Amino acid sequence: MEKTRDIPVFSLFGETAPFPDVVHCERFRDRAPLHDWHIGAHRHGQMSQVFIMHRGEAAIRIDQERSLLGDGQFLYIAPQAVHSLSIAGGSDGHVISIPAFVVSGVASASAELNDRFSRSFSGAADDTVLGILGQLSECFHVARFHRSALLVGLTQAFLAAIAAGKAGARDPAASGYDRQRQRLDALLAEHLADRWRPRDYARALSITTGHLSRICRETVGQSATEYIENAVLAEACRLLAFTREAVAEIGYRLGYRDPSYFSRRFRALQGVTPSDYRERFSTNAD
Repeated sequence: MEKTRDIPVFSLFGETAPFPDVVHCERFRDRAPLHDWHIGAHRHGQMSQVFIMHRGEAAIRIDQERSLLGDGQFLYIAPQAVHSLSIAGGSDGHVISIPAFVVSGVASASAELNDRFSRSFSGAADDTVLGILGQLSECFHVARFHRSALLVGLTQAFLAAIAAGKAGARDPAASGYDRQRQRLDALLAEHLADRWRPRDYARALSITTGHLSRICRETVGQSATEYIENAVLAEACRLLAFTREAVAEIGYRLGYRDPSYFSRRFRALQGVTPSDYRERFSTNAD
């Protein structure tokens, strides 16, 4: 795996221009052959993607996890997740790229859906999923009246369908906390390098630090301080794994002024030093 000085952030793979449509739907053959069927490590800011494999196979890495996408399977990739794919030549499948506002229209419907779409997941593409995908693909490629509204509606139905197999019991009263944590996550992505403390995030959310702690404990079972530091060090893991940036520079970039303190905190939470983590990841690289 070739490492760069930073992790590329794309709208569509290889493109940094503004997102070209309200939703984007393409076949693997539309883009993958241009890159020898290998989609290098990158991430998307305010965008999710769904890969559906009709026939073939793809080896996928999302952050530190590896998996295979085979016939009849889908993979949902959450915003900010660093991912790469090696697709078997000639494989047939779809990639649906979905701006955050379209996903949030579904995710805000319940605490369960909000939690589901905040992280990557995979599953089987059943007849319902494939049926909606067919309508979505047709709508994307055919100009028609109210096309944008139709695309948004079909995409949200598609997202609800892929989430349907992941249902589980959840207290509906938790939905308010989940929506507030979603706002916290957006602020975290924006201020990772600023070393904001819980009081800073609470002030930005117009709530008390006590209420911020309740949000984190109710939704993820951590204190606000723990949740914030874990988010910062998760970004450190991505930078160590996917870039050549020096360990000390990564610490500085994420707001740690003392490299030795950054290393101690990383080891306390990850069980290894930043250098050992990078070496272990490089050893397992493709």
